[in-house]
Amino acid sequence: MTAGIGWNFYLGKGGSLGDRAGWTAMFYQWIHITVGMNTMMYVIIGALSITFDTPWFNTTPSIRFLLMMVIIWSITLVEMVGVKKIGHIAEWLFGLGIALPVILLIITFFVYLFQGRPLYMHLSLNNIFPHHLTGATLVAFVPFVLAFCGGKHLLRMQNIWKILKSIPLLCSL
Repeated sequence: MTAGIGWNFYLGKGGSLGDRAGWTAMFYQWIHITVGMNTMMYVIIGALSITFDTPWFNTTPSIRFLLMMVIIWSITLVEMVGVKKIGHIAEWLFGLGIALPVILLIITFFVYLFQGRPLYMHLSLNNIFPHHLTGATLVAFVPFVLAFCGGKHLLRMQNIWKILKSIPLLCSL
């Protein structure tokens, strides 16, 4: 069944983008599933372990695997309600998980300043941007690119091979 789903995914992408880009799209999907989702689940399990003061969540492999299965099957069951409802859920969770904390941090920052407390960091053009762009500094941008652009949208760009050839160049800087 998985091979059929993967083949249909390839036919959809390969038909519109060509053979090479179709296989590239499949590779990005595979990387997202095997690396990205496992990493995100490990972060969730680690956060739950710290939050509930249960270190065995994160240190016992069988418990960690069980929690990963609970997370992945919960997501699967939630996705069965339909794309439109999932879109609304994603919008609300974005608001609650990203926008609301950012707004609270900004408000807290201004309250801190208005109370006359000192700034411990002084920003200028010299210390905002990194002086040397290396692979280590560019790695910090990857989660933002994936979160806001998504891997699938990168494949829809016109000059896909120019973009794909520039990725190793960016990482080598």
